Amino acid sequence: MGKAILYQDGRSRKECEALLNVLGEEELERITGNAYSPTLVLPKLVWVKRNLPELWKKACCVLHSPKDVINALLTGQCCTDTTTASTAGAMDIHRKIWDPSILEAADIPLSHMPRICAPHECIGRVTKAAAGQFGYTEGMPIFCGIGDAGASFFASGLIHDGEFSITLGTTGMIGLIAMETIPPKNGIWNLAAMVEDTYIHVVPFLNAGNVHKWVSSLVSSNSENIDYAYMNKLLDEPHGKSGLVCLPFLTGERFPVVDPDVRGCLIGLTPSTTRADIANACLEGVCFSIKQGLNTIGVLPRKVVLIGGGARAVQWCQKMADILEVDITVLSHSDVLPSITLAGGALRSLGLIDDYTNFVQQIQKQNGSTIYKPQSTLRDYYRRCYQIYLQIYPSVRQLF
Repeated sequence: MGKAILYQDGRSRKECEALLNVLGEEELERITGNAYSPTLVLPKLVWVKRNLPELWKKACCVLHSPKDVINALLTGQCCTDTTTASTAGAMDIHRKIWDPSILEAADIPLSHMPRICAPHECIGRVTKAAAGQFGYTEGMPIFCGIGDAGASFFASGLIHDGEFSITLGTTGMIGLIAMETIPPKNGIWNLAAMVEDTYIHVVPFLNAGNVHKWVSSLVSSNSENIDYAYMNKLLDEPHGKSGLVCLPFLTGERFPVVDPDVRGCLIGLTPSTTRADIANACLEGVCFSIKQGLNTIGVLPRKVVLIGGGARAVQWCQKMADILEVDITVLSHSDVLPSITLAGGALRSLGLIDDYTNFVQQIQKQNGSTIYKPQSTLRDYYRRCYQIYLQIYPSVRQLF
């Protein structure tokens, strides 16, 4: 066993540079649909093979997400879905296969890569051994499924240009649906979507719910027992327009700023700065980061659906509407809705539904939603703060 390597880990820079030297940046982007970076799975595998050879010798297949591990335990089949495989740095995003030229350049055998399946595809059935160990019925069909990001976007039910999904988990994601891939730039990713022959233009950012958790811990009397009720009380205080602006990059960032070494900071502290000022500024900083991300994508948002655990923080949702200056739709039970709508894949495979869109829309209608509208009284204040925010990173980058 080895220590887990998180997806934002950048230790495989040398391995990534070696692949770029062999195949070229343009060719790798053409095949994978994405900019090549050390955060991808394949360079990390090369790093493991070179630096942990004894561990690598024990490996027979590399599973790319936790649900792939569960599926393998239940069926004995090593598979992953097209959306997850899009992030590996080895899949031909158009043909939905592991690209042989990339694997050859990395010296990673195809046998070590899981079979790529559509999310709704039945990959096998519960084995007798798994039935005895986990309590499932032997022979029960198991479907490939999809990762949290793909499921969250699917649950948002967006189908038109200018409609965005913003996920606020520990990390975050901005996404919109498309029929074609686009050249990767400024941290924009192309992912194969759950619906065949469609793609998600997605930009993952590292600082979202983790910022909420951090500042909640900071203002709590016991950092190990976070007092979220007190955090909500601070956010409910009348907005003082303190002018405090936060650069929320606690763990580096990958969009809209692409810099693993950047760190967060607060600009505008004074003797009168309160806990409420700090709490508000930190969450506003995440909103400013998302606003900068939307501006980088260059598509004017006409609808934004907010999903994920962060969508339960009503004050944050209102800040998002105020700062983005667009209506924010929050689906009820948004933190569990991806799991509910994900069942649509299995239902489709079993022939119980014909159309993903109608299924998702029915689920959303049954669960309901809340719409947050921008408050005009805060518009000018947030516009001024945003202009300050844009100047912070270029000003302090050389200090890190």
